[in-house]
Amino acid sequence: MHSPNKLKKYRILSRFPGRLGRTYTHKLARANKFETTQRKFFAAINQCSGLAFVDIGANVGKYTKLMATHASHVFAFEPDPVAFNGLKVSTAELRNVELFEAAAGSSNNKTRLYRTIRFQKNPLLRTEGSSVFTGNHIDRDNWVEVSQIDIVSFLSELNFEIGVIKIDAEGAEVPILEGIFDNEELLDRIHFIFAETHERLLPEFNSRYEKLRERAAQFEKPRIDLDWH
Repeated sequence: MHSPNKLKKYRILSRFPGRLGRTYTHKLARANKFETTQRKFFAAINQCSGLAFVDIGANVGKYTKLMATHASHVFAFEPDPVAFNGLKVSTAELRNVELFEAAAGSSNNKTRLYRTIRFQKNPLLRTEGSSVFTGNHIDRDNWVEVSQIDIVSFLSELNFEIGVIKIDAEGAEVPILEGIFDNEELLDRIHFIFAETHERLLPEFNSRYEKLRERAAQFEKPRIDLDWH
């Protein structure tokens, strides 16, 4: 959630003329959308208490731990080794959490996970931007090889009704959502999907993002929110 002070700053700066005002008007709009989405997320995990939850892009486990307080089982995926170590520590006492040190994608293989520019200045914080895609925030010379799981096949084989899927995967949400949307049997077992999209960082995917939003709006179940951040 955004702090009251940060929202106040965005509101003040959004009133300035020119580029500064436009920048903070955009930031304020995104922050307000995220606040709304967070409230929907908290309501969803309460509504789906006792079902299985999935955290794709778990990072160090902030939302994994929250999900675990409501879920029968949480499946958490995090490919960055630095973040995964933090995830293991933060969820060590949670018996209903299963961790996967892997990227969620559309195939089972090995792939490159790229780090952000200036990653070394604060590695743990900057793992939030690690991606299998090379957007304009990525250092193409700084990468590690990681495992990737075909997430649609994984979810299809689960013998669970899925209450909530959270996807924060730095671009990988595109093939993940496309795969889920194409699988009617899987969709019927999911109640809610919350996903972050990255139009600004990955403009080459913009047409695919537009189609995803159009398709998401057509589903009555699951209920889909693409404004996670």
